[in-house]
Amino acid sequence: MVDSLSSISARGENSVEDVRDIFSFLSRVALDFRCGLLLIHHLRKPATGCPPPGCLTFHELRGSSHISAISRSIIGLHWVQTGPLPRPDDPRRLEVLKTNLCRYPPPIGVSLHPLAHDPEVAGLTYGEVPPAYRQPTKRDECVRWLRELLGQHGPLAPGQVMAMAQGAGFSRATVYRARQQLGQGLLETRGARPADLRWAITAGE
Repeated sequence: MVDSLSSISARGENSVEDVRDIFSFLSRVALDFRCGLLLIHHLRKPATGCPPPGCLTFHELRGSSHISAISRSIIGLHWVQTGPLPRPDDPRRLEVLKTNLCRYPPPIGVSLHPLAHDPEVAGLTYGEVPPAYRQPTKRDECVRWLRELLGQHGPLAPGQVMAMAQGAGFSRATVYRARQQLGQGLLETRGARPADLRWAITAGE
């Protein structure tokens, strides 16, 4: 393993001439000694100081495009922000960005956690990639409000819900979009008359 590219070359990393010689040497080492080489390289620093959202692309790789062009495989480790603010212990997304050797495998989630026998030491857990945080929309807020309202007050007529929604700052259209997003989580009960219609949260909610 070579850690990192910037520590083994004083010539730089921003042009083909900067990296061609060192990569040719590393390729010859791997070929002559029949071994794999893992070269650690860093991503571009985002202007905001926070990691960019979403998946990695080649645009986040620092330096000359020759670095990615000559590499047989590129594995990226990317920050996954799971809350309103980024945290150093947020999970990571480990994924193959390029490979000439096999099919692309699915990404892996990597999380830090205290070890059971020694809480002062952090261990790694591998699993599914957690969903990244996104700023809640007005409809998301209305879904949460509607679920809490019906959960606390039981079945309510749509007219009652709309009256309370106005006081909470939600329009009629937003309430119906939230009702649609709830899907089977919201149960409609109908009586003999249209006025008997009631909305309720299902047991699974």
